[in-house]
Amino acid sequence: MKILKLNVRNIKKIKAVDITPQTNFITIGGNNEQGKSSILDSIVYALNGKNAIPEKPIRDGEKEATILVETEDYIIVREFNKTAEGFKTNLKIIQKGEKIVTSPQGELDKFTNKIYDLYNFVKDKEVRYETFLKLAEIDMMKMKDTIRLIEEQRRYIGRDLTQQKAIFSKMSEPETNLPDKEQSNSELVIKLNSFKNIIETENRVKQQISNNENQITEYKLMIQDLESKIRKLEDANNNAQKISFDNVDTKSVENEMVKLDELNEKIRYRNKYSAIENVIQDLHEKYESYTFQRDNYIKEIKEKFNNVMEGLEVDEKDNVKINGIEFEELSQAQQIKVAIEVTCKLNPELKVAIIREGSLIDKVNLEYLKEMADKHNIQIWIEKVGDAEIIIEEGQIKKEDL
Repeated sequence: MKILKLNVRNIKKIKAVDITPQTNFITIGGNNEQGKSSILDSIVYALNGKNAIPEKPIRDGEKEATILVETEDYIIVREFNKTAEGFKTNLKIIQKGEKIVTSPQGELDKFTNKIYDLYNFVKDKEVRYETFLKLAEIDMMKMKDTIRLIEEQRRYIGRDLTQQKAIFSKMSEPETNLPDKEQSNSELVIKLNSFKNIIETENRVKQQISNNENQITEYKLMIQDLESKIRKLEDANNNAQKISFDNVDTKSVENEMVKLDELNEKIRYRNKYSAIENVIQDLHEKYESYTFQRDNYIKEIKEKFNNVMEGLEVDEKDNVKINGIEFEELSQAQQIKVAIEVTCKLNPELKVAIIREGSLIDKVNLEYLKEMADKHNIQIWIEKVGDAEIIIEEGQIKKEDL
């Protein structure tokens, strides 16, 4: 849809203006403060909703104002009435061949997103940035927070991974063919304690023999009636000497325990080595996972922007690039081309755009702009100082060629 007819009464500096466009390129000219900007304002007030309307939309000295916009499918009328508090506005929409629309703003929202000022898009970095985010349906704040959280987790994992690798690099590989678990020395401890008990018993027996021998010496000096006692004691000693202690070897047990301790130390080292190796593997997998999440998320964002416009890039620093070139570095013709494509995407049904500062666009690019309007079948309303197809003077059309 495009504007077939525009009627404006008492809006800002406009008294009464009726325009019936015959082409896609409508130029509004005249001197400053004559009302040419009010023509474009009227289009915006009619189609963009209440939020686009300033505090004083009604011409000074007037109590009422009206904007009528006719398209192929609709007649849109926005009325203004002056009040003590400011003004009231009322929106009416008539769908051609149908009745009056009961929910006019809702109906308007179906086919109009926002009437775009092409030159404002070209010169204002923030406008471009917000527009592309809207088209790509991206919440940049959420996107930045998501990437920041992923990078933060990735950084922590990377730090731990570096520390574990540093520890691991200083370790030599453990021996192979070691038992899976540390070996118990309880049996050896029992055996050693048993041998120690035997040794204590041997020492006590030896001490007893020594004591007996001393008594024997004393008893031999005694009277002979003690010889029977001596013989008994000698028999006792003979019996005691028959006990064998040849199989007691504590040294071998102690050696076995030393070997077992060495084996268990190797097993502990092997387990520590394996544990660090597993930690490094786990950290590496997590690090790669976060790297994948970050890269995949950024890839999705890039694909969304590329779906809006081939070669479009918008980074977290709010810079807009087209095919790797900063938007500001594009030629004016290229910037205009991008602006028109964006406007068509914003309003695929209502093909209407405005340019407020047309005087800043040179003749070559004005012609290019006109060609692009026909190519994309979009209606462009442009205001400029000086000559134009429609000249506004004191709020009215002085000359109308359309």
